[in-house]
Amino acid sequence: MRILGGLLVATTLATTAWAEEPRRLIFGIGYDDLRDYREPSAQVSAEIEWGRVSRLPALRWRASAMAMLDGDLWLGAGVSYRASFADGPWFFEASFGPGLYYRKDEDPGVGNVHFPMFRSQGGFGYALENGGTVALLLTHLSDGGLDVDAGSSESIVFTYSRPF
Repeated sequence: MRILGGLLVATTLATTAWAEEPRRLIFGIGYDDLRDYREPSAQVSAEIEWGRVSRLPALRWRASAMAMLDGDLWLGAGVSYRASFADGPWFFEASFGPGLYYRKDEDPGVGNVHFPMFRSQGGFGYALENGGTVALLLTHLSDGGLDVDAGSSESIVFTYSRPF
């Protein structure tokens, strides 16, 4: 575990190119509820990413909105991380953040709004020559066990981002 933690810190401190990138708009389309807990649904997302987090150049701030076409909605903010493989166009991307989750079709007597609802996301992508990126990401929404009624959801998302 120490080796993994040390590797993460070293990679974070060594990745300076990410901190110099401009703000990014990220758009995604995907498929919600891979584990069939509830009714599967298409999903769309829009995100903005900006500035580095303190002295950690590989971590950037990110605000996100995800809407599932079955009526669910997640709004949140957190941090994102990206590391290139051997300075090539392929990269690993991950993000994490708390947010507010509205679930449309709750059981009677159960609240429809859940906070905090954490989103963790990770996957692989490719940097395009025009400065954009494409990525395939797995997303997990969960309350981290804080609320028995909130449950969780997994989805797969294809994203396209552009600097601005």
